Amino acid sequence: MPSPRPGQCTRDRARAPRARSAALALPLLALLACGGAQPLREIATPETVEFTPEDVRVRLVFGAEADLDLIVTDPNHEEIYFANTQSRLGGLFDADQRCDSPAPRVETVSFNPAPVGRYRVSVDFMIRCAPGVDEVPYRLVIEANGETSEIEGLARFGVLEQVAHQFAAKPVDPEYSEWEEGELEDER
Repeated sequence: MPSPRPGQCTRDRARAPRARSAALALPLLALLACGGAQPLREIATPETVEFTPEDVRVRLVFGAEADLDLIVTDPNHEEIYFANTQSRLGGLFDADQRCDSPAPRVETVSFNPAPVGRYRVSVDFMIRCAPGVDEVPYRLVIEANGETSEIEGLARFGVLEQVAHQFAAKPVDPEYSEWEEGELEDER
């Protein structure tokens, strides 16, 4: 069977349940039968969005030894990760990079535009892709406030590194007076 074109469904996918309203049935059936919101993901992935100083993008870069997970906690304390791919504040998770994904693997969370406030970045290592791997190096690339910073770390198997890094998205307006540099502290 030939591979489907982007945005095209195949008949062997799970069929959607019957909808009661004919007006809602066709769009809902098409969305569910095609495996969810895949066509929308192609349009609005973090990698295809142009970034400005008002935006935030966090990338986790790692190798083939493990399936690491990126978790970004937004200013409302909502976590954005593989099981919660979009936050109420507009955070967007691009794709879960698993053991079958080619290396280097990159997981990305972005906010376009980013709400002002504190962000926390966590890294989780729950799945080994190679036997006996207990530690895996990773790199975080964080774009915020018009600047890019890189942080290197070491993930340990079975350990959620709750604060791999934290930062704040500052207001772009220089007249904003409620911001204080001392607000950002480690709350562990």
